[in-house]
Amino acid sequence: MSNIQFAFLLYILILNSTITLFKHTFYDITTKNRLTNNKVCLIIVDGLRLDAINNMPYIQNLIKTNEAKFSISIADNPTISRSGYMRILTGCPTDISGISSNSQHLPSPILGVPQLAVQYNIKTALCGYYWIYELFPFAFYFKRIYFIRDGTTFKNAYSIIDEYEPDFLIVHPMSVDNIGHSYGGSSIFYFKEACNIDNSLKTLCNKLQKHNYNIIITSDHGHQNYGGHTNYEPNTFLTPFILISNNLNINPPLYIKQIDIAPTLCDLLGIPKTLYMTGNSLINNKDIVYLRRLHIYDFNRPFDYNLNLSILITNIILLIHLIVYYYIICLIKKLIK
Repeated sequence: MSNIQFAFLLYILILNSTITLFKHTFYDITTKNRLTNNKVCLIIVDGLRLDAINNMPYIQNLIKTNEAKFSISIADNPTISRSGYMRILTGCPTDISGISSNSQHLPSPILGVPQLAVQYNIKTALCGYYWIYELFPFAFYFKRIYFIRDGTTFKNAYSIIDEYEPDFLIVHPMSVDNIGHSYGGSSIFYFKEACNIDNSLKTLCNKLQKHNYNIIITSDHGHQNYGGHTNYEPNTFLTPFILISNNLNINPPLYIKQIDIAPTLCDLLGIPKTLYMTGNSLINNKDIVYLRRLHIYDFNRPFDYNLNLSILITNIILLIHLIVYYYIICLIKKLIK
């Protein structure tokens, strides 16, 4: 056996061990799926701060008549778009996902709801900004994305519903965020645009309800009074959470975390939750709690401690494998001689 053959065989064995261990570490651990046949539409109104809904009569009427469940969603730091999309769609805090800047043009390192849905043959669709598609490439059967400013997001959503009727649809208008950056979150222009979006939401939600969709309306972040959303203050991290469903009889708490949305989406669709979803589902939290008890080493420590401990154990096992493989191949080499 030549040195090249020796090295190649050792490489193949270690690669196989790496893949096997990776598949059985935190990344791939999920709860069991219980497909529901529910259809779900997630509407992320970019840059919509909490008090903006006071200028949205359709949303206000839904809440007053109890046709929708209302909660205040608390974002984490940083209050920027990519991090917000990640928290909403993976249920994972930013310090774990590592997506902490809008300049990180990278796919999500963590399984998100769109990818989990595709794994179980759930038809997914996106009408929104291309950053969401960058985070979750190949996770949407149908997509209408924009690159600069949206103007046809709702129109494209109507088209996708009529043509494909996806099981999981994300609609992502950005006009409120654009106005917030230009004029500020306390400006008359900002609240006027919130009112315009409210009219569009009314038309879209009426259509969705005719097609028997469960609807969640929320936002990735709010806006400061004078524009922007990088300062971690109430106007940037408090956003609305609206749940419209004829199939659910739940009473969510007044305050939820942004990372609670992803496991809630999983329960609505009946797809599994990942161990990275450190938020709590508003529907059923027993399965993820059980999963955490099986795989979390120390509940008194942060999640990243347990994750790093898992990585350390994995690397120790890999090192043991390397030593054993090296010894076995050396024996084979001697026998061949």
